[in-house]
Amino acid sequence: MFEELLTNVFYEYTSIYLFSALLQANAAILAIVGVFGIFKIQSIQNKIDFLKNGMTDPILIGGLHADDVEKFEKMPYEELWIQISKISNSVVKSLFTNYMEYKQQIIYNKQIILNSTKILGFGVLIDALCLIFSKIIHTSSSLLEFCLVMFIFIFHIFIIIYTVKSINKLIGAA
Repeated sequence: MFEELLTNVFYEYTSIYLFSALLQANAAILAIVGVFGIFKIQSIQNKIDFLKNGMTDPILIGGLHADDVEKFEKMPYEELWIQISKISNSVVKSLFTNYMEYKQQIIYNKQIILNSTKILGFGVLIDALCLIFSKIIHTSSSLLEFCLVMFIFIFHIFIIIYTVKSINKLIGAA
């Protein structure tokens, strides 16, 4: 009875349309995450560039040489904080502290983008495989097709929730 009902619900091309639409939706979501991520990282990078200019300003702090700023950027993270704690000039210390915080924000945002990309990429892979094998799935069993579609649907709800949370983190709302 249930199998017969499902046969009337899932026509030959239903799963093809469904999986191709989900594939396109994942690609669009991936593009949105990329846009928010790029803008956020560029915004932070602009702040870092401003701070680097301040670090080399001869009037503001006596002007570090550009090579000193480059050495600073290449130091290991723990050593940088040790060097910053030794600085006595409050303006210089503030510049370096803000610089380090912005660098950490870039690392954090890149991790958010990477995690979102992995999940969305996995969704794209699953949708592509289901699209490729949709004819086989449809002809094998309506119950299998129904279970697979429900699993994919629930998985995509998870993807959307995760992506919205990621975008909230990127724009600073969370």
